Amino acid sequence: MDNKINVYLVRHGQTYFNLFGRFQGWSDIELTDKGIEDARDAGERLKRVHFDDAYSSDLSRAYDTAQYILNANKNESPAHPTTLRDFREIFFGTFDGLPSEEVVSTIDPNLTSYNKLIEKYGSDETLNLFKEKDPNHLAENSSEFWKRINHGFAELVETHPVGGNILLVAHGSVIRALGARYKDPKLATHPIGNGAVTLIEIDQYNNLEIVDFNDETKNW
Repeated sequence: MDNKINVYLVRHGQTYFNLFGRFQGWSDIELTDKGIEDARDAGERLKRVHFDDAYSSDLSRAYDTAQYILNANKNESPAHPTTLRDFREIFFGTFDGLPSEEVVSTIDPNLTSYNKLIEKYGSDETLNLFKEKDPNHLAENSSEFWKRINHGFAELVETHPVGGNILLVAHGSVIRALGARYKDPKLATHPIGNGAVTLIEIDQYNNLEIVDFNDETKNW
């Protein structure tokens, strides 16, 4: 019997901090008008998928995106998402809310791009550098980040032992990190599209496989 869970992992729609080029982390920022359209577009592309359950991070940009997706669904999927704190964005600590170029140049004075930072140091080491360079050392390092992400996926497996289709709306840096760990480290060096879909399969032993990554066009 195939007990794999199909997780349709979606990045939230554009927010004002996305528009302004700022690190968001755990800052709770609303969707822009374009962000609402991103969410509705994802909903249109996923409207034929029957979701056995739906989840989002507990930050409003993820929850609202999930709600727009469910509103468009044609297959008697759940009416509302359940929030899971484990799937919040990476916590950048003192750097949350600051301009991206300013933060990156603090981590490495020779760089101004988050993409280049990951390209140079790798996904996990970049998190460790954020922790090290944070004046208050509040930012998550890689072990802290993966502890909660792994806990989140384990909870999904425990809640859905017979498999099924799950909607999960989360965040760009989370999806980058998953791509780097479970498919190709280079995947973390490119931005995730707002409203893009990544399909993940998880078996009963918590083995995770990325089937499709950062798709912005497919009708599922």
